[in-house]
Amino acid sequence: MALLRLEMTLADDSHTHIQTDNSWHAAAGPVVEKFFQGERWIVDGGAPEWRPATVVAAPAGELRRATHPAPERMASIAPVTASPQGAGRTVYDFGDVITGRLTCQAVGGPGAAVEVVSGEQRAADGSVICDNVLVAGPGQRDSLHFAAAHEQFNWEARF
Repeated sequence: MALLRLEMTLADDSHTHIQTDNSWHAAAGPVVEKFFQGERWIVDGGAPEWRPATVVAAPAGELRRATHPAPERMASIAPVTASPQGAGRTVYDFGDVITGRLTCQAVGGPGAAVEVVSGEQRAADGSVICDNVLVAGPGQRDSLHFAAAHEQFNWEARF
């Protein structure tokens, strides 16, 4: 299930590492599908079922230090407009093409869902145009589905 050896060079130039072994445990999370087209989460409110991690052989190759700047969390951006689309749907327009991830607080009972459709343009009916030439099929659509009631669930798609 899991294998990790993280080698770190600290600020004082000393070296240390963290490594998984047979004392570690792993559990499935709420993400059931994860593709370039988006994520699908199912949250049921139950406790995860932790199991001993399976130790496997390390992959071949060498991990190299990244040469690009690390991503940073910047200030939150509020939408410029919110346009109701009927049937509980609202299009939030940020007024510009941006990169980033949406964070939201969702409340719902069994069967409730939130779907985030990302796109750069809007159709004549006000809906989001979600075409992405880099993937086959629909573009970025992330969804959260409740299998049990939640008073407040903080959600942010990860990919």
